[in-house]
Amino acid sequence: MLMQILLFLIVIFLSWPINVLAKPSLPLSKPNCQSSCGNVSILFPYGIGPNCYLNDSFAVDCKSHKPFLKIINLEVLLISLRDFTIRVNHPVLNSCLSSEPTILENTPFLFSDRNIFVSVACNNFASMSFNHSPLCGCLSICDNIGGSVEMGNCFGVNCCQTTIPRKLKSYKTSFNILNNSDQGDKNQQQQKCKYAFLVDHDLFSTVSMSAEDVANMTQVPVLLNWNIHESSFDLSTNNKSHDYRSSTNCKAFDDGSVHCRCVEGYGGNPFLPDGCQVEAMIIFTQVILEILNSNRMLFFFTFNSSIAHNVDECTMKNITCEPPTICKNTKGSYGCYPPESSKVYIIISGISAGLGSLFLIIGAWWLWTILKKRKEIKRKEKFFKRNGGLLLQQQLNSFEAGADGSRLFNSRELDKATEHFNVNRILGQGGQGTVYKGMLTDGRIIAVKKSKVVDERKLEEFINEVVILSQINHRNVVKLLGCCLETEVPLLVYEYIPNGTLSHYLHDQNEEFLLSWDMRLRIATEVAGALSYLHSAASFPIYHRDIKSSNILLDDKYRAKVADFGTSKTIANIDQTHVTTKVQGTFGYLDPEYFQSS
Repeated sequence: MLMQILLFLIVIFLSWPINVLAKPSLPLSKPNCQSSCGNVSILFPYGIGPNCYLNDSFAVDCKSHKPFLKIINLEVLLISLRDFTIRVNHPVLNSCLSSEPTILENTPFLFSDRNIFVSVACNNFASMSFNHSPLCGCLSICDNIGGSVEMGNCFGVNCCQTTIPRKLKSYKTSFNILNNSDQGDKNQQQQKCKYAFLVDHDLFSTVSMSAEDVANMTQVPVLLNWNIHESSFDLSTNNKSHDYRSSTNCKAFDDGSVHCRCVEGYGGNPFLPDGCQVEAMIIFTQVILEILNSNRMLFFFTFNSSIAHNVDECTMKNITCEPPTICKNTKGSYGCYPPESSKVYIIISGISAGLGSLFLIIGAWWLWTILKKRKEIKRKEKFFKRNGGLLLQQQLNSFEAGADGSRLFNSRELDKATEHFNVNRILGQGGQGTVYKGMLTDGRIIAVKKSKVVDERKLEEFINEVVILSQINHRNVVKLLGCCLETEVPLLVYEYIPNGTLSHYLHDQNEEFLLSWDMRLRIATEVAGALSYLHSAASFPIYHRDIKSSNILLDDKYRAKVADFGTSKTIANIDQTHVTTKVQGTFGYLDPEYFQSS
């Protein structure tokens, strides 16, 4: 008899329409309102017709089987309650036509940062701005064959793309033709139309079209974020007493907006009264499992609208809990809880669990501390070897001078001195790394040079700079205080030179301080003296190979300090009159004979 009933239920189950089994009907639009327009589902708080939407901001018009958001008059392509976005068709901006992007001020919408800004043009800089302040932009050049381009691959040739700022509500687009030596080409570029648009990055990266196709496009898909203000909650129904938070997880934000989702075990629309429901298919499966797992026949099954709400799993599944706990039903689930009268049990259980957890945490923390120390020691040893510690020792041993005036710093000391290498501490950036300003515990101000990347090929440059600077003691050469090799990237510690680079005073002059002719001659003489010392008076001749104004620092008395010895070269044989090296340095500052002959 039991098997016959099961067979009967299975036949009914298999005879249901596939779409009913796959997707139970849950309330998504407001009752008695149009639920779709064309192939787009209209989900509340959006709606078509009077009293079908939350407020005027979410009113939708259905024109020729296409939905349009009234407040901004854009076609709706998709409404999502999961991530609070709406996809709309947004206009393509054309430099040949007078058009402006949509303005979202005073609406609950803003442009999602999942969009990107794309410009289809060449020899052009397209930019976005707000109130005459630039927001973002991208530059594209021309290819040699006349402008063929594949969308989704816009990286600077005939088209370009860039990310947009967050919380963007309005912007203005401008096109700027790049300088071109060929006036004829420039006039030709001015005659061509240029295009710019925001577009959903996920869709843009999958399409394939040419620049000619863009010229025939008037709009593209754009994602908008939307939100509901907390004051609008009770306005969605005539039932003022409805509590939205009874079946939803709601999160309020600083701007007063609220995002709601159905709790686990429920589906539907969290912005409708009773919109979050347990799906009917789950209940049906639970009944089948109950019959299969039960030794007694239980067939009380009424499949109507009331079964789509929360059910009592404790009764349906005959749940048994360990005494003294009892089964209690919750929304969408169940659990074993102590009876409300058992306060002693709760206190004892809480104290026991607390003590047990405390001992467990202390033991885990003690073990973790030991393992962390061992791991940190091995990590520092690994970095010391990788950053050339052994090579540095070998290099220093090969010189008689050694690094008597320098010392090894530990990573914790330099991390604290630079406030964890804060970007506000950056003094400058060069070819080999970034320089940070720091202060040691004894009050000394230092400059810490941190390599950009861990590159085995540049390891020799770093070691070279340490070895060279450790031998130099000259008032016009920056002094090396020490180095740190136990970090992921090698660090050099110099004396702090407060007045920046000579390049700054030459190219960014201001009326408050001007370099007089006497000061210029003195600085030039000091640099020449430092080079003379390096070439002739040092224990081994040292050739800097990259002397330029950005590598000359000025101290508090505006005395010159030669810096950045990463590309320097030492000559061990003092009788050597000629040396051939790989050409290094900055083009424009190189000796012509050295550049030609190496």
